Amino acid sequence: MSKVEKKPRTEWIYGTTAEEVTEIGLELSADGSNVHFTQDMTNIRVQSSYPREKKDPKILNETPADNPNIPFSPNKALEGFDRLVAVDTNTRLIRGEQVSVTGIAEGEWNWEAGEDGLRRAIRPQARFCLEFLGVKNDQEQLGWAVAITELIKEPRYHQPDRIGLIVDCGYDKLDAYNSRRQPLFVNRYLPPNFTLLYATSDAGSECGANFLIKAADSVARQVLQLLEKGSIPWNKNGISTAGEDTIFAAYRKIPVRTHGVPKSRH
Repeated sequence: MSKVEKKPRTEWIYGTTAEEVTEIGLELSADGSNVHFTQDMTNIRVQSSYPREKKDPKILNETPADNPNIPFSPNKALEGFDRLVAVDTNTRLIRGEQVSVTGIAEGEWNWEAGEDGLRRAIRPQARFCLEFLGVKNDQEQLGWAVAITELIKEPRYHQPDRIGLIVDCGYDKLDAYNSRRQPLFVNRYLPPNFTLLYATSDAGSECGANFLIKAADSVARQVLQLLEKGSIPWNKNGISTAGEDTIFAAYRKIPVRTHGVPKSRH
């Protein structure tokens, strides 16, 4: 079977001027790899997409950037973050219960040998996932909020690092989430050192953001399959005081083996 030809990607830089202007000044680097705005800008982001017939372009990934020299490359834009975490939730009906599993793939920067010498690479690791029973609405946003709560319990998140949280939904609200104008879930806002990035899991893995969100999606799917087979014991951590306002009927944190997660991505 022949491979499906990959659609050509287009890389964009978007931004909003801080004040009303009549023109925008741009300075392009000598090698054409990045651009500098001469005006004060807000909501700058690097985006990769491809065109579609009779539809808006398919957005593959988008990364906020605040470096004065903004790279066109989505992978270069990711280097503005000290740590990357992808969070993706899958929901399935099992034993008559609605089960939502949030996969979490952490990405850390490493130096690895390549054809042209050392280069930075993202090494993913899945340490745990989250399971919820009976969540009726906003399963993805609940997964983000609880994933952040669990992650910041870990000592490695106590440093003042800049953390990029990669998600695959809520694209039209990302700026509101990142500016803290809107809570992620109920009254839970994004912590100060976290920034939401967007990436779709149904694209190639040439960008590190897509690579990590695919890993998070894979972890969630694998755990759901194990729950269906009965390989993971059923969640009996039910809430005895469940009522109309209860967000979920049961919750637990499940350790994950990492043998199914890809090694790294440049």
